[in-house]
Amino acid sequence: MSEEYITLQELSEEIYKEQISDKQTMNESFRRSISNKYNFLVNRIVMRSKLDWRYKNKDRIPLRDKSIVKALLIKSYLPKPDTDDELFVKWFNNSIEETDFETIINLGFRVESLIKDEVAYDDWDLDDVTIDEWVNAIHSSINFSRALSVKEFAYEMIQLYDASNVLNHDIPFGDLIRGNEYGQRSYIWKGLHPSIDTSLPLNEVLKGCFSQEDYANIVMQFMHVILQDSQDKTIDFIKAYAELKKKTGYSCADEMLDKESLASEYTKFFQNIYDYLYDRPELTKDIENEIGTENLLNFFKMKDRNAKNPKKANKDK
Repeated sequence: MSEEYITLQELSEEIYKEQISDKQTMNESFRRSISNKYNFLVNRIVMRSKLDWRYKNKDRIPLRDKSIVKALLIKSYLPKPDTDDELFVKWFNNSIEETDFETIINLGFRVESLIKDEVAYDDWDLDDVTIDEWVNAIHSSINFSRALSVKEFAYEMIQLYDASNVLNHDIPFGDLIRGNEYGQRSYIWKGLHPSIDTSLPLNEVLKGCFSQEDYANIVMQFMHVILQDSQDKTIDFIKAYAELKKKTGYSCADEMLDKESLASEYTKFFQNIYDYLYDRPELTKDIENEIGTENLLNFFKMKDRNAKNPKKANKDK
């Protein structure tokens, strides 16, 4: 057995002695619970294949990752009462909704504090690269940046509406009205909302804004431009990796990653591509035909690989 790894069994026994009892032998119930937590960590959080670190049917953990993995397992299984450790329990029980942005933000900050402050303080051998890899990988996994962005965007929109409350009106600027001899009125000219030309400087665009609705329309039109640009860049990224798949002959995208650590920011990136293509089978086929490759969807699948029957998968490998 390489000295660069610790088996999950050894780590479980270490946790049991430190947290439960140093007099008794670890029971099967505890071993199974820690194993389940570890499976969730690998399959759903860092999204790696356990088979890449399995040796003689034993799950192994790189020693560089040991202190972080240990801390996460303890927090998820043995939370301290009346603390925010319950966040870890909900997380490892897969009980946090993707739209629960407040909880995701709190979890992201708590995980970062755990790794950078608590774990790093106790483990002086933990290097900055490993710390950053784990924090970034976990933040990506829980969509931490997205939760922050949505919250900040919502806050700024509320600020916009508060600051422009005087302009919250439906006054028809630019309307020309005439009346006839019977007291009836009709429009000679009806004012128009500003048409946004996004090629103009922003200060020129804003000159045509006279109401909250005008400002909201500008934001929405810019959002449509940004959305289209992001979709174009997404497809460019996918095509670039499809080319790499063709040239390397790899069957899975994470074969391009090193195995020095369980954590990598790239696995969630690849899984995001999988989710994107899963909803767009025609686009997937078009890219495969254009690049000259196949099985592109599964190339990017990271989550829950080999989760149900890793022994059989190991045999088939």
